[in-house]
Amino acid sequence: MKQLINLYATSFSGLSEQVWILAFANMVNRAGSMVLTFMALYLVKDQGLTMTEGAQALSVYGVGSILGSYFGGWLSDRIQFKTIQISSLLGSALLLIPFMFITNYHIILGNIFMFALISDSFRPANTIAVSHFAKVENRTRSFSLMRLAYNIGFSIGPAMGGLVAGSLGYKWLWFIDSLTCVFAAFILYKYLPAYNSDKTEYSARKASTDQLGVSAYQDRNYLLFILFATIYGACFFQLFTSLPIYFAQNLKYSEWLIGLLLALNGLLVVVMEMPIVGKLEGYKRFMIIISIGVLSMAVSFFFLLTGSSWVIWPVLYIFFITLSEVFAMPFMMNYSISRAHPSRVGQYVALYSIAYGIAHILAPYLGLKIAEVYSFEVLFIILICVSLLLSFGFFTLRRKNIHD
Repeated sequence: MKQLINLYATSFSGLSEQVWILAFANMVNRAGSMVLTFMALYLVKDQGLTMTEGAQALSVYGVGSILGSYFGGWLSDRIQFKTIQISSLLGSALLLIPFMFITNYHIILGNIFMFALISDSFRPANTIAVSHFAKVENRTRSFSLMRLAYNIGFSIGPAMGGLVAGSLGYKWLWFIDSLTCVFAAFILYKYLPAYNSDKTEYSARKASTDQLGVSAYQDRNYLLFILFATIYGACFFQLFTSLPIYFAQNLKYSEWLIGLLLALNGLLVVVMEMPIVGKLEGYKRFMIIISIGVLSMAVSFFFLLTGSSWVIWPVLYIFFITLSEVFAMPFMMNYSISRAHPSRVGQYVALYSIAYGIAHILAPYLGLKIAEVYSFEVLFIILICVSLLLSFGFFTLRRKNIHD
């Protein structure tokens, strides 16, 4: 027990005060983002859309996410990251309120698009802020702290969201999320400095065009990495798109139980990620660690093939998909930051965010479409096969990347 306590203490030591501020603001924001978790269920169950229509609506979110990520990355190489983050949070808060009242399908699509555009411009700026304030030697742990904050919020959000949706109705999810966006913006405005005391790194990113490094769009190995990250995201995001509908329709779970299962994902990340990343941080073969994480995702979908309503099988799925997240995502992010020239960080981070935006389009459309036309069992088999191939793909990248 003493060794375990020391391991936790070591994994949190040495991180900068500004990274902790960013983490707290993101925890607050994430606690309110139960709307994304229940978006698919809200569209299909509350608004009466078909699974195909629900998938189309979520795909519109992905399009907005792509454009928002690109726009956020472009701005982050030109404007202060603090300004971008605060503006994004306040804009998101304003766009959440109309969801309480609108019922027209096309207006819902438009508002989803605008919300994704504004809210996802936050991500590149936030990532750059973390890399700016973090020390190089603990950058991966700094990103893991951010994910820890996300997942503490996420362990609160879905459980609370399931309770709110089941008792008060879905419209109150939007109001609560709007309040948390405003509160997170206030935290950043009040406590986060615009610059580190050492402005060297920030100044380097503002270098003149004749000093720019290689463009992310010309880095072939990085583009291949982005392709694999996109496919990974499309498989992983089934957790938030097709799985809530599978749990509700096929296993007959209540919103409350679905919320608890999704909250378990966040809780497990909180417990496991920082110690695991702390142990692996000095290991620079990023692609090997990532491939292990992707392999864990393949294992996770095996437990859903039983089709049994016993809750133990979804719990095992959540455990292994969380292992995948812990091993893959922090090292993907650190790789994206580490590979970029200082003047191109926004571009590299934007591409990484765009990968997840594309995944947001593919995940609901392909996942729910396959489930509707064939079955969820067929979907799970496809996801297992894709995950196995993808794990091998990341493994083959190990000789092509600068860290390996």
